Amino acid sequence: MTLNEDYQAFVNFQVPSNANADGAIYLRDGKTNSVVYEIPVMVALDDIVVSFSPESGKMLRNATNVVYFEAKNSQLYPIALDGVILEKCGVAAESIATFRSTNHGMGKFSINY
Repeated sequence: MTLNEDYQAFVNFQVPSNANADGAIYLRDGKTNSVVYEIPVMVALDDIVVSFSPESGKMLRNATNVVYFEAKNSQLYPIALDGVILEKCGVAAESIATFRSTNHGMGKFSINY
């Protein structure tokens, strides 16, 4: 662990490939009344399973659709996720919606279709 001039600590470690975690590492300061610090862990994109479900069961044309999603890792544990939905226009892509999970890897967003 290294500490910079702003008192920020930097730790290098390797997460075991068979780890069954909730996407966070918890650090304790070692004191009697210790505080727990939650640090998010990034996972490889191949290890993420995301399912999308339109609220009405199908996407409705010319309407604002609410889409629910659920994100899990390869061991099917919920993970926090945020992202952007892109629409490809020729060679360019345009952002048409953003999303962020709120609880247990689940969330929803609105999109015009």
